[in-house]
Amino acid sequence: MSWVNHNGHIVRVEDLKLEPNNRAFSYGDGFFETIRLIHGQPVHLEDHLDRMNRSFQFLHLRPPFLTNLQTIQSLTAELAEANGIREGGRLRITFYRDSGGFYTPHTDQCSYLAECRNISSNLFEFNRNGLHLALYTHNLKPVQPLCALKSLNSLIYVLAGIYARDQRCDDALIMNDYESIIETTCSNLFIVRKGTIITPGLDEGCIPGVMRKNVLKIIENRTEFSLERGIIKQNDLIEADEVFVTNAIRGIQWVVGFKEKRYYHNLSARLSELLNEPYL
Repeated sequence: MSWVNHNGHIVRVEDLKLEPNNRAFSYGDGFFETIRLIHGQPVHLEDHLDRMNRSFQFLHLRPPFLTNLQTIQSLTAELAEANGIREGGRLRITFYRDSGGFYTPHTDQCSYLAECRNISSNLFEFNRNGLHLALYTHNLKPVQPLCALKSLNSLIYVLAGIYARDQRCDDALIMNDYESIIETTCSNLFIVRKGTIITPGLDEGCIPGVMRKNVLKIIENRTEFSLERGIIKQNDLIEADEVFVTNAIRGIQWVVGFKEKRYYHNLSARLSELLNEPYL
């Protein structure tokens, strides 16, 4: 039996009732935040809260609760306990504007739905088998302020995911409208070339990932690594020695192949070890 938190009430999933004029359904009017649990506790929470508050401000939404560490920790603890999660878990909170109006809303008040699921691994597990990536070119992601939101309108990622599935790949690379490669359907992108780690800058239109931010901290705080923020094109992937992707739930995942190219995973495995160190 699974439990969710809907506007402060813990209810069974089968008892959850959402109105048909819910603006999340009608207009995608909202955003979501996905947070990893380790030892039953949310990690990188300050970074998630920062992005959450910037999303509220950008969408002119009034937060439904005090968006501080104590509130989110309390919400997480209650929901994790209800679902029997004491180690690895995944918390998703969806925020959506309250009903009323058509494209122009009647209110800026906000509701939320929090879900919590178990993850078998308590730490960020480095994948044994590398990912195979496809390149999705049918729809390009515009470089604009909206591109930084984890919006409820995720159609470009859905279509890219379908493309990856049809190509029998694990994930698909997304391009911006300058035809630079910026991310995958669910992760930020890093390549390694001649010992230098390269990742697209946020001005390229990628999601400002929380895991990306924390992996960059690790890289920047250790002299063994060299970093560049720049533009990545198809040819850069072909010339890369390693490719890896990051997201808040999985941590760091290495890529074994793109088209006919095959990659190593020495540096990405080292970064994954460093990522897990605080939780051992």
